Amino acid sequence: MEKHNMMSFKIKTISNLMKRHADNSSVKQYADNLTGSHGWFIGYLMDNEDINIYQRDIEKHFNIRRSTASGILQLMEKNGLIIRISDIDDKRMKRIVLTEKARRTARLIQGDIISAESIMLKGLSDAEIEACKKTLDKIIDNMKGDSSD
Repeated sequence: MEKHNMMSFKIKTISNLMKRHADNSSVKQYADNLTGSHGWFIGYLMDNEDINIYQRDIEKHFNIRRSTASGILQLMEKNGLIIRISDIDDKRMKRIVLTEKARRTARLIQGDIISAESIMLKGLSDAEIEACKKTLDKIIDNMKGDSSD
């Protein structure tokens, strides 16, 4: 099989194109030191503001290692996007809470996400979109099941 025709190559290409779209967005001009990961984390925290979120929740949701999550969260804290608050029941646990700066940024990011999604799905039927989502979910499950890392 030709490498450029492999599924993994196509997924990586989509990822690169999405990153390029995000890097060229108008939000990037207003959000100092904001990375793509910061945007995804902020969106996740906004979507789950009604529950307590801890670092382990982020690790699990984004399927990343503790060291990766820790580094991203430390930078977000340094940049004033989150604060960590000791849990009432377990002082060792730190809840992750968005700052007002992050909320303002999230409102700007939301428009870019909708725009990117619209571009990405242009010309696809609802059935094609659902089939693609199901396929990608299976791929994700397969890769999670491969515990080679």
